[in-house]
Amino acid sequence: MSEYIKILIVEDEKIVAVDLKRRLTKLGYQVTGMAASGHKALALIDQELPILC
Repeated sequence: MSEYIKILIVEDEKIVAVDLKRRLTKLGYQVTGMAASGHKALALIDQELPILC
């Protein structure tokens, strides 16, 4: 089921975001992007609608 879950990571600490992306990808989730702010997250949501933010 995890292959159908698209996740957008919103985290202002780059090292935390990269680690979270690595862990989620390893578990089989699709990370659609990473954003350091809410403004950037909204722009990324317009490009590809994630299932979970």
